[in-house]
Amino acid sequence: MIPVLYVWKTSSRSLPWVFVQMAINPFQFRRFPGVTFAKSLGTGRGVSFTPSDADLNQWAALLVFSDQDSANNFDKSNDVLLSIQNNSNFGGSILYQNVTNLKYLIDIKNLTTID
Repeated sequence: MIPVLYVWKTSSRSLPWVFVQMAINPFQFRRFPGVTFAKSLGTGRGVSFTPSDADLNQWAALLVFSDQDSANNFDKSNDVLLSIQNNSNFGGSILYQNVTNLKYLIDIKNLTTID
């Protein structure tokens, strides 16, 4: 299994589009061959775990693929991902090679790894 986290930022004027996408994207992602799990995610500022902490301009999707080829094909040819890239400031994707031995925390804001 290959887990991949996709992260993107949007403008405040894109919020209606984002809310619709957050509702329908997991279903669209799961139709792609090789996707075994898909979840849309919101992000927060890291101060508390409450709705007031939500960052409405930064979003993510966690997908799990059955194999590396499926993950590569998804990145190249998925219409939903292309739509997100065209309607946002796409931050990129983070591929987790071995989740059980992951020793880094991911700083999504800067898309860097931290010990």
